[in-house]
Amino acid sequence: FEMAELRMDQANSQCIAIVMPKEYNQHVLCAQLRLLIEEEVLHDTIIVFRSTGTWLYTSAFLLSLVSPVFHRTLCGHFKEGSSKRLELDSVSEPLFRKVMLLACGEEGVTAADLDELLQLAALADRFGIPDVRDAAERAAEGRITA
Repeated sequence: FEMAELRMDQANSQCIAIVMPKEYNQHVLCAQLRLLIEEEVLHDTIIVFRSTGTWLYTSAFLLSLVSPVFHRTLCGHFKEGSSKRLELDSVSEPLFRKVMLLACGEEGVTAADLDELLQLAALADRFGIPDVRDAAERAAEGRITA
């Protein structure tokens, strides 16, 4: 895979684009994930963000595909698997969405600043998504040396 690049958003120089490697985004599985991620018919799991009390519906299958942590949680012998309800501490919904979009090969995902980049990298690491973690870290490194 190519290294992630840092590109400044032309409209807002404060936004930092997080660019996944071209080979990752063009993989046939990522193309399918991008098509399926918003399909409401597949939404069988609720994620509750305890810090804000917000929630979203999503697909346990798609979560399991992009994250070995979610795979073990949802397909293992944990209550979350049978209840189809995940409660996440110390995770904001917007950051979670960005990590999932990047994991599905979505382009055009940005971070507001260096702090958000580091939070995205940490969240991707927490959920076992190294490609997203690496892309966020590369973007952060580029920002620090820029």
